Amino acid sequence: MGFFYLTGHQASKHSRDAAMVAIREFFALPLDRKLLANKARSTCNRGYEPLRGQTLEPGAPADLKEGYYIGRELPLDDPRVRAGKFNHGPNIWPDTLPQFRADLTVYYRERH
Repeated sequence: MGFFYLTGHQASKHSRDAAMVAIREFFALPLDRKLLANKARSTCNRGYEPLRGQTLEPGAPADLKEGYYIGRELPLDDPRVRAGKFNHGPNIWPDTLPQFRADLTVYYRERH
């Protein structure tokens, strides 16, 4: 169990606030709608991870958290994606929340 506190990032207060609103809207959706963006559909570890969707240690109980994974947007024909490099490829975005993609993309770009 744990937590962390991130400092020294470049994300503006506006983009942090917008990302938090978008994230809250997404996680408030019914499970069936969230599962449309399930990271199980991704070959590059992107998208929604449901409650108990991850177990980090053999024999341990599944994590009691939900998550949403995004990264640098790369097309399927990018050499790193074609080579199967872990965590490289296109993101999965929820179709019903277009602002989610816009706000999280801005936040991601400001942080990197």
